[in-house]
Amino acid sequence: MKTHELPADDNPAIYLVRDGRDSFVSFAHHTLHHDLRESTYGQMLRAHLKGHPRFGSWGQNVESWMNRSAPTVVVHFHELIAN
Repeated sequence: MKTHELPADDNPAIYLVRDGRDSFVSFAHHTLHHDLRESTYGQMLRAHLKGHPRFGSWGQNVESWMNRSAPTVVVHFHELIAN
């Protein structure tokens, strides 16, 4: 299961880490294409940096996944696509 949300259980997980600059550009393109409530890139960036209730801020999201009792493997996106 793929999710951007905070963990809801203690099942083992793979946490995919991507350069925040790349992930935000991808997120911006997705949001601007599917959700017109955020009308400019700057508005989206400010809102995203404040965090989202389901996802938390970037820091909160990482901490919530890393501090679970279940095994969580960290995979770096740039290493994954290198091969």
